[in-house]
This record gives sequence, C-alpha cells and structure tokens, in this order.
Amino acid sequence: MNFIGPPLLFHPSHVISVLRCSHSESHGTSKQTRVRRPSMPMENETERFVILMRHGMTDWNHDGRIQGSLDRSRLNTTGMKQARRAGRFLSGIPIDNVLCSPLHRARQTLELVASVSQNPRLQRLRPELLDDLKEIQVPWQGGLRSEISSGHFRETYAKYKRNPYTFSYYGFNPLNDLVRRAELVWDTIMRSNGQFQLVVAHNQMNKALICTALGMETSLASWNQSNCCFNLFVLHKGRPPILRLCNGSGLKDPTYAPRRSYLRSKWTRVYIHQLGPVAGLRREVRRMPIAHLFCVNHKVEDLDLVALGKRSLKKKCTTVYIRGEDIASMYQACRELLDNIRNTFVDQQVIVSVNSSRVHSLFFVATLGRDANECRRLHTDSGGVSIIDLSSSCSLGPEGIRVECFNTHANSSNGPLLGYTFGIDMNNY
Repeated sequence: MNFIGPPLLFHPSHVISVLRCSHSESHGTSKQTRVRRPSMPMENETERFVILMRHGMTDWNHDGRIQGSLDRSRLNTTGMKQARRAGRFLSGIPIDNVLCSPLHRARQTLELVASVSQNPRLQRLRPELLDDLKEIQVPWQGGLRSEISSGHFRETYAKYKRNPYTFSYYGFNPLNDLVRRAELVWDTIMRSNGQFQLVVAHNQMNKALICTALGMETSLASWNQSNCCFNLFVLHKGRPPILRLCNGSGLKDPTYAPRRSYLRSKWTRVYIHQLGPVAGLRREVRRMPIAHLFCVNHKVEDLDLVALGKRSLKKKCTTVYIRGEDIASMYQACRELLDNIRNTFVDQQVIVSVNSSRVHSLFFVATLGRDANECRRLHTDSGGVSIIDLSSSCSLGPEGIRVECFNTHANSSNGPLLGYTFGIDMNNY
C-alpha cells in the first residue's frame, strides 16, 4: 500500500516534544469554553458508510505508557495479530476511500489490514494521511500511567481531570484542539467520494469523532475504544450521522489483551440485549456472575436462557413494560429503571433484555443523559449487545457512565464487518 501525505510530526510547531511545565504555566485558566457541535449538513444523494478503526496494540499500550501525539511506539506481536484479523473482517467490503493518521502505529495497522484483506480495492487504494487524525497531545505523553498521578505532572494531571475543557498549558487546550480537529475530519469525510470509507485513528480521537457525530459534548472518559475495534456510521442525505456500532470487535484475547475493561468498584455493569440470537450475549456473560435479569416488554420465555447458559436467571427475573406512543414518557421510564439498577445492584452485573430497536436506543441515550429524540441518531439490530457501566455516586450522564460497546454482536455472524448488513430503513428516522 502506497502512502501519500506529509512527514510525521511529534507535535504542533509551537509546542516542544517533552514538556516540563511549571505549576503556574500549566495551571493557567483558559478562556475557551466547551465546544458545541451542530448537526453536520450532508449533501450526498445515496446512503454511505464510515468504518472507524483504532490502531492495533503497541509496545507502549502494553507497558501502560501514554502515547499521545508522539510517534515512537510500534505495534507489538498482539497488535500485528489484531490488525491481520481486522483485515479479514474487511475482505468483503468495497472500500472506496481511506483516511489514516500519519502516526506510525496507525499506518502500520492499515498496511497489515490491507495486506491480508484479500480485498483488491483496499490494496490498490492510496490512503490520505490527515494530520487532523493524530492523537490528543498532552504534556505527560511518554510517561507511564502508573506514574502520572504521583510524579512530576501530578498537579497538572489532577487539574486536567477536574475540568479538561478549561485545562491548558502554554495557551494550548488539548481537548478543544482534539474536538476542533475531529470536526475538520468530519468535514473531510462529508466531501469525500465513495459509499464506503475507512478511517484509521487513535483512542481519544475516535471518541471525539463519535461525540461530534452524535452532536454531544466530548467526554473522553465515558467511552471505550479497544485496539483494532470497529465503529460504524451511516450517512444519509439531509440527516446527521447515525451510529450503528461502537467498539465492536471479534479480536478478544483473554490471555493478553482483554477487549472489555474490568468493572470498577461502586459501579454496576448493564448488558442491554435486543431480542434475537444470544450467541453474542453469551460470549460476554458466560463467565460473569449475573445478579438479575430484566425483561422489558417481553416474557422471560422469549429469551433462550438455555442457549445463554444462564437457566438460573429464570428465578432472578423481573418483567417490565415500557410502552406508549409518547417517546418522552418511554424515555423517562427507561431512566427510572436505570436509576433503580445502579442504586440497587452496586458492584454487580445485570442484563436488560429489550424487544425492539427503539427501546434499546432509548436506554442508551438515557445513560448518556441525552434528550429522548437523540435515539434517532442510533440504529440497533437483532441480537445486538450494548455494555454500559453506571456509577452509583453520579447521576446518569457523561460523568457517571462508561460505554464499553454499543450494538456489538448484532446478528451473531462472522460475515463482513462482524455480520453487519449494509442498508437501513431511513423511514424510521
């Protein structure tokens, strides 16, 4: 695969590579405010699809070292394996355009994906390298995660964690810069030709692209992006992007690089499953102690507990009915159930089985603290699984949730892009 684009850069020219900020400099109050993203206008006549990937695991990922915008890490053995397997998932998709971060770990991932994809179109394409797709730049990049909160940058990092929207150093605001670049990337995507576009980027950049597409405030701590994960957006004329898959992956390696993070103390993990095949849900919960099952708008007999390997849940099941034409009242009922779950099942895991795409989407936007009408920016499928962690100490919304994945395992197939068929009925949106 031949690459075009500018040479690799560690940082924007106005910031040095390894920063040793003084306390006063790195704690200056930024005048920038939280960035609000409008819905992005779309002029294309036909339905289009954007496949967003993160690069494979690097040696720095494995060591717990912050990579940021530095370009010093390389894929390790696991990362190469992840990239090759990702390439096989893309074999049957007619990719028309490829955008890639110029950092080596993203370029190396794309090269491996193309080399094993058996996709002639992907192998022939010359990817466009975009500086705007680089990872977020922070002053502690290059340092170990275990040392940041207690070492030289402990006060700077604490200030960033308290309010990343106003944090700046040398007049540079990392989060605002990331969001600004994500908006520019979407502008590039909208202007690009072709029905299928592949974008290869980074952890925090992917989160910013997801949040800007959904028109929501960018909260980096609220989303998870595993190495070589897939995200899928549907673009249609005159409508904002529709999220159909977030952090989907068939690349779980439990011995080395688990795709799902561990449940944190004082949190509750919720598996939202849309009635249909249970193979994907079984994969996620088969070794997990499930405290309770909520069947929303259907009977427990409609869920194949034997195939799920959780027959005991029949004795720990509650049936809940959330119905009505008023989407606002349905949304409120979803919020109330989620509040009950996060306060009752602290440090435990529960399954919420739903009967329809609308209810699945309403539960998801309720966890994000978004308006009920925002469910139209989401599309779910039969058998899809969304995994969300809820904090017992914070209300629903970006500060009190973590999205592990959205609508993954849909159709429980290993076909093109994890079994997702392309094309959705836009009359539902």
